[in-house]
Amino acid sequence: MLDRNLITEDLEPEIWVNLQKVLDRILPPQKILHILVKETGIRAVSDSGEEISITPDVLKKRENMLEEFPWADEIRVYSMDGVRAYDQELQKPEIFRKDIDEYLEEMYERLKHTEGISVYERIPAREKHIFAILKKWIREDGCYLCWVTREQKLFFNCILQVVQGRIIRLTTSARYPDSMYDPIMTEKELKKEFGLPVSHAIMDYDDFFHWKT
Repeated sequence: MLDRNLITEDLEPEIWVNLQKVLDRILPPQKILHILVKETGIRAVSDSGEEISITPDVLKKRENMLEEFPWADEIRVYSMDGVRAYDQELQKPEIFRKDIDEYLEEMYERLKHTEGISVYERIPAREKHIFAILKKWIREDGCYLCWVTREQKLFFNCILQVVQGRIIRLTTSARYPDSMYDPIMTEKELKKEFGLPVSHAIMDYDDFFHWKT
């Protein structure tokens, strides 16, 4: 879906600075506990880098690990052999050369199926990245304009050009300076430049969460 040779253009900081806020709004980040088991001991850290106190007894009842750490959406337990095997798998040409979204999906699948690594999910069916949601929106080739306002002002936008089922270009309305703050004029400019159908999602930031359904 996301071409590995993706073209990125005109990512205007004024528009692009709010990307993470929008991503967190539509797909709240998971809280992950990472546990590394070595012969010399156990080290546990959160995804934010905070050291977590843990005893070996916790690992003896792994089916209850999520109950031990109620704040965690997911717990990953690694052995050193598992980490090395996982890293080697991801370097294989047939995996490394995948499109970006396919590579991310493959990373997670390999993580769950590599000997020496265990993954415990609180909500197994939860979507892991934004591409799973984009696939619900993008049905055919064309240009896709996502335009988010807040307090009646432009908060964020992005434009995706899709060709042969792949996102080949990522840009913003800044590519059209005279239309930068006008979604209707931006849509007209897109049709004129690329000659492709344009689909748009125009919404307020406070309503953005509901768009994914």
